[in-house]
Amino acid sequence: MSSRTQIVLTLLIALVTASIARLIPPTEKENSSSEESTELNEVLDEIRTACEKNSGSNKAFDELIAEASSVPFCFMEKFDVEGFSTDVDSVSNATRKEFFTKYCPQLHDSLTCFNPTIDKFRACMDKDDSEGLDVFVNLLPEAIDLICRDDGEIFFVDDQNIIQCIEKVGNYSTECLQKVSNATDTMSLSNYGAKQCGELSDMRQCFEERFTECKAPRLLDVFDLFYRAVVKSSACKNFIALNDIAPNEGNEV
Repeated sequence: MSSRTQIVLTLLIALVTASIARLIPPTEKENSSSEESTELNEVLDEIRTACEKNSGSNKAFDELIAEASSVPFCFMEKFDVEGFSTDVDSVSNATRKEFFTKYCPQLHDSLTCFNPTIDKFRACMDKDDSEGLDVFVNLLPEAIDLICRDDGEIFFVDDQNIIQCIEKVGNYSTECLQKVSNATDTMSLSNYGAKQCGELSDMRQCFEERFTECKAPRLLDVFDLFYRAVVKSSACKNFIALNDIAPNEGNEV
């Protein structure tokens, strides 16, 4: 993921965090770090500057903040936060089907709460940053799908191979990310062609081979969250058939 995309995602997440913070009771807010508050204000200043630069006025920022402030209220209307907080402490392998059947549809439905804020955020971005936002938008439902797949199986896998393999991810990343050239990494997603998409495919193949070698192929599902989001957000959707990528089933519960 390019540095520009990382910045965009950080700004959006920080913005939603700021809006959620308004709902935190005073006693909890008092326990929050002043350093975190300062960092959040710095991020909001960056967003304000970007909005002014790309839209030419303060109006875009004000409208963005107004929409972001409504996200937590919308989310709580669609997602049973109180029930989830109680149920999650007691969920087990025996009860996970009931748990995920109840809350996964709510999670998917709650994604619509972000749409107005995302639309306003686009007015504060240039073309490259907007592409980074597209990656984020495509990643969210993919993440929920992974969490909810087979009634949350990913949280109940008991396999030492996964733990050992995770320790090697840093080395794998160093090797596999080299499959993507610097030119491709800095290129706008909309300009990707067969060559660039081939590099992405080669990178995924590299991760697949390494995760298979360490006997934890299910880890590829986590990588695929980002891979599928980038493909959907770029011209690679014309070169890479995502339907051919099946979930891995190599680690048992």
